[in-house]
Amino acid sequence: MEEDGGERSSFVTGLIENRAKEVGVAAFDLRSATLHLSQYIETSSSYQNTKTLLHFYDPMVIIVSPNKFAPDGMVGVSELVDRFYASVKKGAVLIKNLAAKEPSALGLDTYYKQYYLCLAAAAATIKWTRLLRANLLQPLKDIETINTRLDCLDELMSNEQLFFGLSQVLRKFPKETGEVIDEDVLHARVPFVARTQQCFAVKAGIDGLLDIARRSFCDTSEAIHSLATKYREDFKVANLKLPFNNRQGFYFSIPQKDVQGKLPNKFIQPNNIFISEATNMLIVTGPNMSGKSTYLQQVCLMVILAQIGCYVPAHFSAIRVVDRIFTRMGTVDNLESNSSTFMTEMKETAFIMQNVSQRSLIVMDELGRATSSSDGYAIAWSCCEHLLSLKA
Repeated sequence: MEEDGGERSSFVTGLIENRAKEVGVAAFDLRSATLHLSQYIETSSSYQNTKTLLHFYDPMVIIVSPNKFAPDGMVGVSELVDRFYASVKKGAVLIKNLAAKEPSALGLDTYYKQYYLCLAAAAATIKWTRLLRANLLQPLKDIETINTRLDCLDELMSNEQLFFGLSQVLRKFPKETGEVIDEDVLHARVPFVARTQQCFAVKAGIDGLLDIARRSFCDTSEAIHSLATKYREDFKVANLKLPFNNRQGFYFSIPQKDVQGKLPNKFIQPNNIFISEATNMLIVTGPNMSGKSTYLQQVCLMVILAQIGCYVPAHFSAIRVVDRIFTRMGTVDNLESNSSTFMTEMKETAFIMQNVSQRSLIVMDELGRATSSSDGYAIAWSCCEHLLSLKA
């Protein structure tokens, strides 16, 4: 916000809360490049502590997590911001009237526990700042955004205090970066080129472990390209491509128009599976990135294709009709429902155990990963015993 005749705020604030009435606040000062973290228990149903901090920082931007569940008897941080902070004039008056004059009067130091909430708010704030930096670096095509950037430039040139303040902040950056950062490294948008530039951004000899990692990166990339060249020559596939993206890494690609007949067996490895009433459970083991999750997903896709009457990509298949397919795959948390990775995993597992039948297909990937090894083994063992007893 900006008061009449006052200086414009330079804070970007992130807010987040959980159902235990804990609130995390991260305020990032764009001028001094400082980050202020606060985590406390909100003792007031009207969010008195949060309003005081908002009045103190007077942020120009507020980043709020869209939580669906607020603590009992409380409206929630997102609704608080919508009510009292969306309107500049009305929000300023309400916050100034309801908030304390200084945040030290709240005694928030007595409520400090773990800092996971304020760190989550800080992550959102820093991500917003990184997006702002990316928008400043990359060229734009949107006229409205270009005009906004020009307005910011005019403000920077007309406000001497802001200009010299930024100059002082930039002087705080280390001057010896030229001795560490390679000057030949440039910004690139092509994924593999960008990954290579990041790998070689620091000069050789600065960190021994980094030099070893770089050497491994070069050897691996060279081996992959050599393998692609070998496949082009051995299988007479001149248009075999080797793209790279950040999600998949390297992968082979052949244009459909260049495929004559069937692909070589080297590119298609059959994955056999056999499950019967006598052996109704399989445990798949293997090293990381060996295709265990893909193998499990393949089973589900085969069953769905067969049950809807489609062709199944197999030499032979005999698949029974199932009433439901239950899957528990991946390790993610649910911030909106205030569920950790382990809680989300247990909720999904409990739903499967309560609704499974003898005609169901159950696929569970890395059960118990979000806890200790001993607890994970115990959970997986008990689930296996229950499923074996049902003969699913």
